[in-house]
Amino acid sequence: MIEDIEIAKEVNRQIREATRILDESAALVRSRAPDGAREYVVAVGRVFEAISAELLGPLYREHPQLAPAEWKTEDGKV
Repeated sequence: MIEDIEIAKEVNRQIREATRILDESAALVRSRAPDGAREYVVAVGRVFEAISAELLGPLYREHPQLAPAEWKTEDGKV
């Protein structure tokens, strides 16, 4: 996907920042607009799944050193 490790590091940082912001938006909706929260939170969850499957998974398989511990198996593989 992205061969250059420096570019991969920056992409990883940006994706993780984007997911943090999405997570904060879901918390905001849950706390301030509870009537629409379920639909919004489910939609954010679907976005997280797509980001994981389509972006982070391939990125971490190519650059396992970027993967956080929770992405690795006991033997250190992604």
